[in-house]
Amino acid sequence: GVATVSSDAGLVDTLVKSRSVLVLGVGHNHINDYCCHPNSSSALLQVCFGRHSGYGGYGSSESRGARIYEMVLQPSQSQNKGNYEVSWSSWVRLETGEVVNEVSSNAEETQ
Repeated sequence: GVATVSSDAGLVDTLVKSRSVLVLGVGHNHINDYCCHPNSSSALLQVCFGRHSGYGGYGSSESRGARIYEMVLQPSQSQNKGNYEVSWSSWVRLETGEVVNEVSSNAEETQ
C-alpha cells in the first residue's frame, strides 16, 4: 500500500495550479511503481513512483528495475510563435529486460 503524508505543505496544490508541471517523479515508495493523478483536480499532473532497484533492504518477490522518463519538446503547430508542445512517457524496465507500467501524456502547449 501507499503511506500517505498528513501534509505536503501545499506542494502538490501549487504544482497543480501552476499547470506547468506535468510529471513529478518520486524516488520510490517501497514496492509501488505506478503513476497516478494526486487528486481529482489534477488532470495534467501525474505522480510517478520508482521501482525497488537495489539488492538490499526489504525482501520482495518483485523484480528489481528502474522507472525511465522520456520528455519531448517540439515547436507548437498553433499560431502562437514561441510556444511548444510538451509530452512525456514513462515505463519501468525490469532487471529481466521486461517493460511494465507504461504511461504517457497527451501533448500540452506551453511557453
